[in-house]
Amino acid sequence: MFEFNKNNLSYRAEFANDVCKLLVKNHNNDIELSIQHVEKIYNYFEEYVRNIYEIIGDEIPLFALYRLKKHGADNYGFTDEEYEVNIKKCIEACKNFYIE
Repeated sequence: MFEFNKNNLSYRAEFANDVCKLLVKNHNNDIELSIQHVEKIYNYFEEYVRNIYEIIGDEIPLFALYRLKKHGADNYGFTDEEYEVNIKKCIEACKNFYIE
């Protein structure tokens, strides 16, 4: 989990990442600001894209970062240090996926 790779993404992940990329670009490549506005889009994907939850942790970094920040370390059983490491992994993956 939280090991992102742009290669061999599912079609669902490609679609979600394209939408996330537009959101990040719309917020001047500011990942933190994008997180504040991703909830509605995330909810649409949860409701309308079949089994999206299966791929968020490894294929859609903005959604993974949103979930981490929303649910916190305890929900995942992470220590504070593990939580911070995974937040950093998601932020770096967001930069890699969405900011060219």
